[in-house]
Amino acid sequence: MNLALKNRLRLLFSSAFCLLALTACDDAYLSWSPDGNSMAFIGNDGLHFADADGNLSGTIGEAEQVAWLPDSKRVVITDSFRRARWTDAKEYLTATQQKEAIELASYIERQIELRGLDALDKDEKFKQAPQYLTSAAMLYLLETDAPHLKVIIGKSYDDIVKFCALEIHRLKVREANVASESKELWHGLADIVGARISPDGRFALIVQKKQSESDLYDLMLMPLEPNANPIKIADIAAENPAWTPDSRNVIFMEALDKNNSRTNLASLSLLAVRGDDGALLKTFSSPSKLLYLVQSANSDIHCLKDGRILFSSASVELPATGRELSGKENVFSFKLGEHFARKLMSTNDAENEHGVSPMQVNSDETRLILGRDHYLHILNLQSGNVDTVEIKETFKPCWRNADELCFAQPVKEKSANRHDAEIVLHSMSTGKERIISNNWPATAVDGILIEKKK
Repeated sequence: MNLALKNRLRLLFSSAFCLLALTACDDAYLSWSPDGNSMAFIGNDGLHFADADGNLSGTIGEAEQVAWLPDSKRVVITDSFRRARWTDAKEYLTATQQKEAIELASYIERQIELRGLDALDKDEKFKQAPQYLTSAAMLYLLETDAPHLKVIIGKSYDDIVKFCALEIHRLKVREANVASESKELWHGLADIVGARISPDGRFALIVQKKQSESDLYDLMLMPLEPNANPIKIADIAAENPAWTPDSRNVIFMEALDKNNSRTNLASLSLLAVRGDDGALLKTFSSPSKLLYLVQSANSDIHCLKDGRILFSSASVELPATGRELSGKENVFSFKLGEHFARKLMSTNDAENEHGVSPMQVNSDETRLILGRDHYLHILNLQSGNVDTVEIKETFKPCWRNADELCFAQPVKEKSANRHDAEIVLHSMSTGKERIISNNWPATAVDGILIEKKK
């Protein structure tokens, strides 16, 4: 191959490597157990557990997300790992996937040889192949034709090997203590966006990114037991589904036009997944469309014990322009059997918000955190008032119990023995705060406030 083509190859692989690096970052994460006694904290050095007095465990291991089970003793964890050699990676592929990867590898090599790199870059088959399949195909090429590719790629070869690594995503369960070991429940090739545990702790909803360029997500249902496999139950338009309090039904946002996933017109839909005996239904009916709305990928849903379904949506009246359809979010309440949804925030409050999703409800279901970062606003679910907690630059807020908020913030008084971030508990009733991370190691908290690219 000529020098120009070699340079284009280097550019293609280097650009792809950078793209992967931007999508592989994890955010710090705070989550309190249902009884409010233990916190799971994902810092820069991995997963920790802590109590309300600030006693922090050692590093448990890597984690990307964590969800508590109802018993407050166990957590479900998602993480990922990579395989950078075809010999190792193919163990995680089915026989059909292995065959597809080898066929794609041959196709890639043939297109570069016959038509040049520019043609490959515009080739629809190459562009539309799932990411795992492209990675596996390149691993196969690197392992079976390494000397040839090393000459073409040159000094960037090692970086390309890292870029091509096959990423495997896992769902694990473990006791909330240092001594226990994590038990893998399942692994797959699609990125796990989130996991929502049923109120009875027996099942998980797993949200996965589709392997195609679609903006939709695969919604999977999985028993929380060894050797179980998830079952796909729906294509969803937003990444935050919810369980009904009886653990029998799932509520999610469903795109009205699945062939045009970028539309924000959707329905709030309900799907029955379990019978009166708690067992999975043998067959699922079509989801029931409860109402229609305008959603975003982050639109959230919460089902309360009193029967209300809370959800976030743009507040619009039809007919509407495209700009109006992407307007400010509001929080709505809806009950099964009713013929309308109630708007919970005034127009003025909604206009002053910096986004209301994702939402977090406190343990007695009287207050709701609106949004996630920088500004802390609390919606009172009884009065409808929005209270602004006079704290700015809060990150990852969550509830410890009915009264106490927990969040990360920059340290207010920097000194030689203080870190650049701190974890705070804030009482809504008294306004008092206490910092629980003063004695935590810098490896756990420093850098957690840095916004990371997705």
